[in-house]
Amino acid sequence: MITHGCLLLLFAVQSETAQERASAPALEVHFAPSEFLVAHTAKPVGLGYQGNRAYYDLVLQALAFVNVSDRPLTIEGGWIDAVADGQVLLRQAIAPDEIQRALQSAAAMVQMNFPAALDVQFWLGEMLPADVTLGRSLTLQPNAAALVDDYYLAVRGLPDEVRVSVSGCDEDGREVAGEGVIPVESYQLAND
Repeated sequence: MITHGCLLLLFAVQSETAQERASAPALEVHFAPSEFLVAHTAKPVGLGYQGNRAYYDLVLQALAFVNVSDRPLTIEGGWIDAVADGQVLLRQAIAPDEIQRALQSAAAMVQMNFPAALDVQFWLGEMLPADVTLGRSLTLQPNAAALVDDYYLAVRGLPDEVRVSVSGCDEDGREVAGEGVIPVESYQLAND
């Protein structure tokens, strides 16, 4: 009887550990620049535009998706959401082929031994910790990162944050995900 109770207790502890592992993010999202995004008024209300909200443009210069798990993960894509007061104003897909293109571009710069180009294009010095390596494909080893760059957004209404989510699966087909949020600050040119 006691052995049976221990087995049940052991099963419950193992289940909690599996649940905790499943709820922990396996992927982290890193931004560059990392403090905030700038929203510029692209089309104000009036002067021929009769909408209720102005249009703003934003640029996500570089994103990294870092595998923080202890197993290989394959990235399947992601989403960029421009959000105001909890409501999504605009949703943009991050396609796997865009991530693969950025990884190939970064790999070419690494092969040319041109680290300054990596910092200019992807802001790697700011975006990634020194111990994180660049992945070569959508399947990332532990502590490796995938990249994507140059997402331009034209948003109707001023977002207060941009939320980026990434999803994928591990080698057993279990879903994994991660999310990052960066605030948005409005900027108006002096001559506008």
